[in-house]
Amino acid sequence: MNFVQGVKDGFKEFGERVTSVVNFVLLLIVYVIGVGITTILAKITKQKLLDFSFKDGRDSYWVDHKEEVDYTKQF
Repeated sequence: MNFVQGVKDGFKEFGERVTSVVNFVLLLIVYVIGVGITTILAKITKQKLLDFSFKDGRDSYWVDHKEEVDYTKQF
């Protein structure tokens, strides 16, 4: 019985380690694809999603959108 319990515990520990590795790899792939594609598209279209320069009195670093009237003759 002791041998069976040891094998069971060993398989459980092995499964937990494999699960950790698989989760890490999958999350890394999702992060690289998600953030990577977003970064590449933003650089290709020359968009700045965040303004990193520090300015006093601002609540956030998001770039303000133009007013709706500025979009009337965009083409």
